[in-house]
Amino acid sequence: MTRRRTRAEVEMEETLQGLDPASFRYRLLAVAKDFKAIWVEMGELLTKVRESHEYKEWGYASFEAYCRREVRIRQDTANKLTRSFSFV
Repeated sequence: MTRRRTRAEVEMEETLQGLDPASFRYRLLAVAKDFKAIWVEMGELLTKVRESHEYKEWGYASFEAYCRREVRIRQDTANKLTRSFSFV
């Protein structure tokens, strides 16, 4: 699945191009960029699961139960991820 990169990811990539790949700063920024990309993707996938109700096919009575039991995240975290994705 291909997704659109956020402005922050693009800016981070541009900064990375000017840094020494062996530096601590580069490593930290690269990890931060990857982290940001993952939570955006997680928000996208959770949004699709919530809207399609696929969690019911997987044996869960609610989206919240699916997140808590299978994905192992709290409802607040799931809500934050899906809201953040909708904002992006």
